[in-house]
Amino acid sequence: MEKQYHFAIKGKDVGPLDETQLRQRISRGEITAATQAWREGMPDWKPAGDIPELKDLLVASGSSTVKPPLPGATPSAQQTSSSASPANLTPLEEKAYQFVMGVYRPWRGKPSSLRAYVEKNPKRALPVAAATLGILLLVIAMTMSTTIDNNTITNNNTSQNAAPMPPSG
Repeated sequence: MEKQYHFAIKGKDVGPLDETQLRQRISRGEITAATQAWREGMPDWKPAGDIPELKDLLVASGSSTVKPPLPGATPSAQQTSSSASPANLTPLEEKAYQFVMGVYRPWRGKPSSLRAYVEKNPKRALPVAAATLGILLLVIAMTMSTTIDNNTITNNNTSQNAAPMPPSG
């Protein structure tokens, strides 16, 4: 490999990497076919698997191949491994992505439209997670407010309906 590439790893520009460094990061799983890569002369970042020179290295290392599921593995175990966070997310975006994937699971065999929306572009996870938490807090606040108002009304009615006690004497 004659050209040195930069890679987007966990939201940071890593590089330029020489071939030895690149092979090490591929073997550790830090760089995969989906990892965004760029080198001088390229107009934009591209997945490493779409760059012929890098694709050859990925194939040679075996990292671009997808392993079949383990024999006897249950579908839920397969889904858990596929819900790993995608590369190129900041730590906060990664947590938001995991939150969205956990909250918006398929229900009664029907996929969640919000989950599909985030899966298309994982960077959308942060606003979806924030909106979800905001709505949840709003519902809790409204429930608490209604409960407090009902208790106040009940207490006021009880004190107004009570018969005055005759003076003891």
